[in-house]
Amino acid sequence: MFRRLDPARLRQLRGRVLQLLYLAAMSEAGNPDDPYTVSRGVLVGTLEHAGELPASEDLRGALRVLEEKAAVKVAWRHDGTGDFVSLRLLALGIDLVEGAVVDPGISFARRRDS
Repeated sequence: MFRRLDPARLRQLRGRVLQLLYLAAMSEAGNPDDPYTVSRGVLVGTLEHAGELPASEDLRGALRVLEEKAAVKVAWRHDGTGDFVSLRLLALGIDLVEGAVVDPGISFARRRDS
């Protein structure tokens, strides 16, 4: 679990969310009708399975930042919980993951060469 309010970890969380959305979109594993959209359950389950599930507030904050940057579109619940239903990867999010664009508020784990 990420330590709350650590700016470096929050940047990494934003990058990890984008990577997961990107991988789901490229593999069409999530939603065959709209491969760029992932449900809350899939995102949370994937982060939990990887041992990377942050506090709910940190995840929602990361999604808000990514939405403000126009990297994702979030379908928020309107029931007072502040939770979300799904999120959709947008063109800027793809460019960020592919390295065509850089944003100082988003970081990606370096890939290890085999």
